[in-house]
Amino acid sequence: MFSSRRTVCFPLSFKSRGDSRRLGGSSATNGAVLYVDDEALRRATSDDLERVGDVFGSKTGPKLITSVLQRLNLARVAESSSVYYPIHYNEFIRLYEPDHYEWCKERADGALAVHLWNEFRARYFIPSTILPPAGSFVYRRLLQACPELASAPTLPLTTFRALVDYVGLSRNYNRLLKLEQDLLNSRLHRIKSGLRRALGRG
Repeated sequence: MFSSRRTVCFPLSFKSRGDSRRLGGSSATNGAVLYVDDEALRRATSDDLERVGDVFGSKTGPKLITSVLQRLNLARVAESSSVYYPIHYNEFIRLYEPDHYEWCKERADGALAVHLWNEFRARYFIPSTILPPAGSFVYRRLLQACPELASAPTLPLTTFRALVDYVGLSRNYNRLLKLEQDLLNSRLHRIKSGLRRALGRG
């Protein structure tokens, strides 16, 4: 199954199942795809949401769901990340690269959905108003779901790669600027310390 939406709900046949994935170096349960028919879990989640406020952020979402599941000793019921997140966000670019179609297909086999990581797509300025590069995993799945899109324009692969390169270069440039500033601050600090010592103030 393929979905281009951020949140997908499925009529699941199991109880209190969420999707488990790595989050910030620790195992966390993502509630983006969640079915709850366990009253204790529903009540505990609602109570925690009321307590922290219904604002999406660090205190809600995966951290909240994970803490509730752990408190109720239900963490074991979470599905593997391969069920809804077979392609990690660090690899999201492969979804748009025709050369990586087979790689993506292999990882998506057996998954119920593939998260497209739209927030990362937006960071790379990849437009959502035009089809992705022809032959890519996302392109093929969109055409599979809606064959009428075959005549729609696609993002040229060279443009896609230029956008990815641009963001990579910008990040490296910003890292170099920060490194240069850190080096200048360090030298300035050493010079000031040397002057203070020379003047007998340090």
